[in-house]
Amino acid sequence: MDIIEEQLLITQHIIDHAFLKWGPGRRFLLTKKNGDTTTKYPLNCTGCFDWRDGFNSDHAMLTIFPVFFDYLDLYVEKKLNLAGEGFASKSAALTSMINDHKIESIFLAELYELSAALRNKVLHHDFERSDKTLRFKQRTIRTSDVKFLNEIIFQYVRYGVHAKSWYEINAMYSHLHSVINDVGNRFTVAVRKNENFVVLHGDAQHHGRLHDSRRLCEKESHHRVFDYCCSYVRSGNPDSALLEKYPDPDQEIVFSGLYYLYENDSGLFLFPSDLIREKPETRFSDLLAWSYHAA
Repeated sequence: MDIIEEQLLITQHIIDHAFLKWGPGRRFLLTKKNGDTTTKYPLNCTGCFDWRDGFNSDHAMLTIFPVFFDYLDLYVEKKLNLAGEGFASKSAALTSMINDHKIESIFLAELYELSAALRNKVLHHDFERSDKTLRFKQRTIRTSDVKFLNEIIFQYVRYGVHAKSWYEINAMYSHLHSVINDVGNRFTVAVRKNENFVVLHGDAQHHGRLHDSRRLCEKESHHRVFDYCCSYVRSGNPDSALLEKYPDPDQEIVFSGLYYLYENDSGLFLFPSDLIREKPETRFSDLLAWSYHAA
């Protein structure tokens, strides 16, 4: 094992055991039994990680960010064989490798450039900070978004994008899209060209259940998914802002921040409620891109 790989594993060990829950608090997507064997499938993606107590504040996330950047930097060093090179050289190398037909290459280049800039400013306390924003190198991000940067880095380096469900990849891409918050950015432009890309809203995603429709019981491929995950406005104990937006208490809406695991004869499908909010005419037959393979 070379030095970089050993450092990478040590950093991963620190993150695993110091910051994230890997015991009873870990979030699992489903459990499958095969005879006497039980296999649990965790939901390892941005917006779904469980943090240890004490690391949920914006200040804590900013304080530990350099550890997560080191994790990303070591990964890039190993990937590009650029041991000993500076951040600028690595960023330039990633930019030169961008393939306009591969979102991952644009994603990694943008994630590294943004993270390297923030890491330097955090270590030297060289940034402007308000209660809600951080300003550095002509960039402005929300303070609360540092948590997402930590989770994006962890998900990408630890699990990658190959053989992963689109829900997991979309969650990672969506949160970087939101952190960047620039419609003209090379990554946001590229990812929005993907017809299956959905922007997720809310700090975290929580499991929701598809209920029997008020009009339909059996879920058929031509049925709208909306009819099985919608709620009356009044059923969500809405605040005044929600009532102002949806003045009819009997109006049916789909709330953000949920994910659904649906199974039919074709397999398992894992998709976010924001897909249905954005495209309410989505049918069960339209969920193919959101298939989930529990190997």
